[in-house]
Formats: sequence, structure tokens, C-alpha cells
Amino acid sequence: MKYGLQCWTIRDELQKDYEGALRKVAEMGFQGVELFGQIPGATHIKAVLDEVGLQVVGRHTGLDDLKNRLPELIEECKTLGTNYLTCAWSKATEEQSWQYIQTVLTETAQQLHPHGLVLQYHNHDHELLEEHEGQKVLDFLLKAQHVKPELDVAWLHAGGVSPVAYMQKHAGNIPLLHLKDVKPKPEGGWQTVELGAGEVPLADILAFAPEAGVEWMLVEQDNCEGSAWDSLQKSLEHLKSQGAL
Repeated sequence: MKYGLQCWTIRDELQKDYEGALRKVAEMGFQGVELFGQIPGATHIKAVLDEVGLQVVGRHTGLDDLKNRLPELIEECKTLGTNYLTCAWSKATEEQSWQYIQTVLTETAQQLHPHGLVLQYHNHDHELLEEHEGQKVLDFLLKAQHVKPELDVAWLHAGGVSPVAYMQKHAGNIPLLHLKDVKPKPEGGWQTVELGAGEVPLADILAFAPEAGVEWMLVEQDNCEGSAWDSLQKSLEHLKSQGAL
């Protein structure tokens, strides 16, 4: 099993010093990164990542960019050396129904397929709490042809489903898995915390991941109370204590 970092965790650090933050990720022992947002020169960043020994595992983007910037994103993925382009988030609105979103995913995946690229969909909890046509929204969206799930175990848990059961449901089709922990907020909702500090059944997930065909575990913490680097170090220490690293 290989371990990478979803760089949303260090978004503030990337804004200050993009290259320096990536070098720090490598120094911490991560093997890869999943990038998002504006990348300051894909060719240059790929050279930096090659220098420090980090692989680009995947690239997150938004639904509108999939619709409007796909040729540019395809070239960027090729430059970065990743096969996985991921819709990071979507939400049905009056203008964009779940059916519209599924159609965009289907059309995008079809356009990526000839380039050897795979479209993934990254879940949050609302796709599990909401229904469309009598089924969970996530199940509906994943019926789009050639679209793979990039399961986020914390948001599966927050959405009221068993992460391991959902991994079993999609076994063999989840090369990238988001490894995250959460705990309930006193006022309601969920707070992302360091691995092992929440209530997600991480030990069961880690044990089942190889059987499910997971290739990369991507550590992510949406919000850190203190330094993102300190939080990531605690998460890595937890993985080491579990014999995962």
C-alpha cells in the first residue's frame, strides 16, 4: 500500500510557498500527492516533484471546470503523469440537477477514455444523506459509465454508512481512497481531526483496503485546529502505530 497526501490539507502553505510545501511533504515521508486548484506551471511542478521523489497520484477539479476546461485538464494530467482526474464536489441546485451532474460526469468520462484517463467522483456526506430516484445520490452518480468512486471514508461514516461495507460494494474499483477521521461537533455537524482522534473505524478500513484493491491511501484533513504540518505528523504517527507504515 502506498500513502499520499491530498494537498487540500496544506492549501494555506501552498499559497505561501508552493514548491517549499511540496518539498516538506516529501520530507515527511509521503510517496505521492493529489493536487487541486490552480497549479503554477504543470511542467515545472512535475520537475520539482520528480526531484523530491513524489508521484502525482491524481488531480482534483470542479464540475464547471470539467464542463468548460476539459482539454486543458487533459493536457495537465498528461504533463503531471497521472491517470486520475477527479470531480472533487458537486451539489444539486435549481440550475443543476443531480441528473445534469450525472450527465456531465458521463460525458467527461467518455472524453477522457480515449486518452487513457479515468474520471473519479469524490464523495461528501450529502450524497449519502440525499436521495434521487429512490436511491442514494452517490449510488445514482456512480452509475455514470467509466466513472470510478474515490471514496472518502470519513464522509461515508458521516453519511451514515459503513465505510468498509461501501468499500466491499465497490471492491476492485477504488484505486484511490481518502483516509480521514471525524468527530461530531457539540453544535452539530462534523469536525475533521487527525487520524485516530475521531470515530471512523480506521483499523477495519486499513485491514480491508488491500482486499478491496486500493492502491493509494490519501491522507486528508479538511480543517486543522493548529498547524497542518503538526496534524499531518500526528496522523502519520497513528498510521505507524497501526503498522501501516
